[in-house]
Amino acid sequence: MSKQGHHFVLATFQILRTVYPFLNNYLHLNGYQTLSARVLLSLPWSFKVIIGIVSDCFPIMGSRRRAYMIVGWFVCSGTLLVLVFMNQEPPFYMDRTLRGKDLSKLPPDDFKGRINWQAPDSGSLYILLMMMASFGYMIADVASDGLVVEFSQREPEQTRGSVLSTVYLVRSVTMIAAVLLVGFGMNGEDYGGTFSWSLSMSQLMLIFALLSLMAVPSALWLIQEPPLGDDVPKFCVYMRGLWVLLQNAAVVQILAYRFFSGIFDGFTITASDPIQRYWAHVHPLNESLFAVLGLVIFSLALYMTKKIGLGWNWRNVIAWTTLSVIGLDAVVGMLTTWDVVRSQWFWLGTPILEELPQAMNFLVSTFVVVELAELGNEAAVYGLLTTVSNLSSPFASCISKNVNAHFDVGVADIIHDSKHVRWQVTWTFVIAYIMKLLSLAWLPLLPRQKRETQELKQRAGKWFWGGVATVAIFTFAFLWSITPSAEMLRFLASPAIRAVQKPVVQQRSRVLQVMTRRPATTRNITTSRSRFAPEKSTAQATKEGHKAPDALVLTPYEKVTATATGGFWLGLIGLGAVGVYFVARELLPNRMSPNGLFSESLDFLSENTDVTSRLGLPIHGYGHDHGGHREGRRNRIEHVNLKDKNGNPRLRIKYNIKGPTGHAYVFAEVNQDMKKNEYVYLIVQVTKTGELLKVIDNRQILSAETQEEQDALRMLLGK
Repeated sequence: MSKQGHHFVLATFQILRTVYPFLNNYLHLNGYQTLSARVLLSLPWSFKVIIGIVSDCFPIMGSRRRAYMIVGWFVCSGTLLVLVFMNQEPPFYMDRTLRGKDLSKLPPDDFKGRINWQAPDSGSLYILLMMMASFGYMIADVASDGLVVEFSQREPEQTRGSVLSTVYLVRSVTMIAAVLLVGFGMNGEDYGGTFSWSLSMSQLMLIFALLSLMAVPSALWLIQEPPLGDDVPKFCVYMRGLWVLLQNAAVVQILAYRFFSGIFDGFTITASDPIQRYWAHVHPLNESLFAVLGLVIFSLALYMTKKIGLGWNWRNVIAWTTLSVIGLDAVVGMLTTWDVVRSQWFWLGTPILEELPQAMNFLVSTFVVVELAELGNEAAVYGLLTTVSNLSSPFASCISKNVNAHFDVGVADIIHDSKHVRWQVTWTFVIAYIMKLLSLAWLPLLPRQKRETQELKQRAGKWFWGGVATVAIFTFAFLWSITPSAEMLRFLASPAIRAVQKPVVQQRSRVLQVMTRRPATTRNITTSRSRFAPEKSTAQATKEGHKAPDALVLTPYEKVTATATGGFWLGLIGLGAVGVYFVARELLPNRMSPNGLFSESLDFLSENTDVTSRLGLPIHGYGHDHGGHREGRRNRIEHVNLKDKNGNPRLRIKYNIKGPTGHAYVFAEVNQDMKKNEYVYLIVQVTKTGELLKVIDNRQILSAETQEEQDALRMLLGK
């Protein structure tokens, strides 16, 4: 209960829930800025592996976990207390009747005392302090995760993952109270809600600070951690062991899956918050209430996975859950965009069903972490694998912003709600769904189950250059995630952005010209001109006789940056295409592929009387037995690719067959030139009796040197 009690407190920290009511509705930050805020608040999670290494190697007063939990909560609560004593800026819409109206159609004199143009200016300071609070929360979370992995590794294989499932179940249930707090507390009219009262941001941060301080006695009294003594690894020895682990081909493979699939799956649309506010008319309270219902379903899904899903095929779970989420999201997105159904209940209600597949996807993807961690480096390995997933988020967000910047999907566009804007939003949805589908192309890199992960880890050899590439890529990703995040913070506070909040702008700075007129092909947060002011497009201006603005010449630095970003984007698409090829080859096999030969030979054996008389009917086949409760045709088929003496490719496979009365192993080999149902050999070994059934055996014939000798042997043997 110690680890569950601490995770109970962990779940109460729900600072991200304030982005929509406070930053989007109260301060009136646009969709690009709120997306950037979410990235910044998630930035501390890029440091998980570093904190994990520190926690593993540098105990404080004999404690590797509990002490870091206490330090983390003190940092978190201290930063939140700073937010408590900040002066809160009046809301952007001081006159609430102006909310949702196209301000460009109103005379500037009408804004005095009704619009607070300075409100968005304070957003950057709030984001910075909340990011620091998230950093403290992350320190406590890393230490507790290391403890969870230690407990999980003590479980037997059949039930391993139960502790992890229970911990996340406790966390999900506890999050309900925190979500309700934000939902009811920030449902006042200033936050876009309906209540006549509400909590100020300072009051809410005070509650969060007190909850964070409550975690300190929780860590002191509920966490039982014995003194380490001489078991603390030396830093050099520890890093050498971690480097050896990073050179393991299995670890490289799984890290690659987590990173690249995360980039594609994390692609989103920047207009989500404005659509939610101005098309679906979602109130903060209702958003929180439905979030609570979603957490209930999420918790039930975690419980179901814990009870019956520990042996599920991980690839199948992730594939089906991803497809389910895309399908459900597409229904809501398209019907809302085209004004078929614009209701906050529909916008919030249907995606609740997505929580079921998302919970399974999340939990299954974390099981592999327990299998890879080793004694002594639990926090670092858990932090490494989760950091890799977190590092993919800034890439996905940056790509999303740059792609969406070419479409008219800003706040002013969403409020205008023309047919052109609806098509623009539709295309952003379509692109997002295509990207999420491409995330499945990386599934072959993920093992199917626990035993296969362990075997892959043991069987995979040392890959020095794979380790070097892994360290280089993720070091670059780490630095890259920090750099654009700093740019986002400067962007949020820049005078250019503050200026364009007003609907009438007489002069624009050079910075704003670069942001609004050049293509969004750099890592800077760029945007089209319609993001901030309802100006006419170049084509419309030309049509009406106005001179189109001159093209803005890019500086050499901007050209290099644009070229590098474009090259990275093309390379990423190329890698995705390669992944799609391998998935297609896996799902649509030919005869010289393991799955193709498996399917053909299984059908052949199902009609062989010698086999059916011993095993009965029906006969089921499956690949490598990894100990799961359900075996399927897509489980890994053990195989060897080789060549005969003439250099012709051959394929040799081994798999299992099972009938009502018995089990057997199947050994098969084919030559590339052989026709259907022709084999070098097809042999069945009944496991109960050890009997060998030589269904087909052409090895003696094929050993002949010439075709004449082979024909003679066939006649002699009657084949």
